[in-house]
Amino acid sequence: MTVVLTALALLALGWVLRLPGRLVALMLAVLWAATLLAHLVLPEGHAIARALG
Repeated sequence: MTVVLTALALLALGWVLRLPGRLVALMLAVLWAATLLAHLVLPEGHAIARALG
């Protein structure tokens, strides 16, 4: 749920600041990559991995 809310916040920020779509897509891609990396690197049951969903 945290990642979804963060993605929505990034989309809203991009809309308010009228950022180019490519930049918003890049921000979402970085969020996705960071979430995936956290799930792959951290041990199962880690607090951060659980908070990310």
